[in-house]
Amino acid sequence: MKRFFLLAALLLLASSFWGCGSKDNRLPCFSVEGKILANGEPASGVTITFHAADPKNATPVKPGATTAQDGSYILSTYDMLDGAPAGEYTVTILWEQVNEEGKKVDRLRGAYADPATTKYKTTVRDQPNNTYNIELRVQE
Repeated sequence: MKRFFLLAALLLLASSFWGCGSKDNRLPCFSVEGKILANGEPASGVTITFHAADPKNATPVKPGATTAQDGSYILSTYDMLDGAPAGEYTVTILWEQVNEEGKKVDRLRGAYADPATTKYKTTVRDQPNNTYNIELRVQE
């Protein structure tokens, strides 16, 4: 576990030098991390994606991450763990699992999978250490 955090810290440091904004007209990125809980427990394997809230300002990039076993995530846009460009976002959440028939299904039944209907929204500020935590209520 210590190795994971050491690697994550090194990658985060490296991305501050070589990550977002450094090439190919990339937008500058700012660190975004958080934790997703479901009924108070860490939700692992959840896919979180940030979508530009204003279609006029939409970029081809969609910052995203998948939560670790403890429910934590760090967003990536261009490079691993580089964060997200500053701006307003709607946030989609997909928590897939394989059912008895071997098919992938969303444990959240698509409730937050569509950028047009998700209730989750956030702002990434042009500063380090943006945090966005989510508490899901899931009925099994």
